Amino acid sequence: MRRVSFALILFTSIWNVGQAILSVFVCIPVPLFVPSLASRCIDNLTIWYIGVSVNITTDLCVFLLPLPAIKSLQLPLKQKLLLSAVLCLGFL
Repeated sequence: MRRVSFALILFTSIWNVGQAILSVFVCIPVPLFVPSLASRCIDNLTIWYIGVSVNITTDLCVFLLPLPAIKSLQLPLKQKLLLSAVLCLGFL
């Protein structure tokens, strides 16, 4: 469980840094240096779709991470379900 948590933290951190760098360098400003060349830009819609899909996936992973720990608690089923419901409120 701890390794999965650290792996998720590491992946999310690297992904966010990569997204920040990509958003800065989405267009290569070549015309500033060589006016005869047109600038090249990456398609913003593609970046958006990839970013959204990875962000939703990491959100679901973070959401599902505490569920095995809740399952292993020595509590009645009703309390486990209520605890899971409380954690589900954070997903909204």
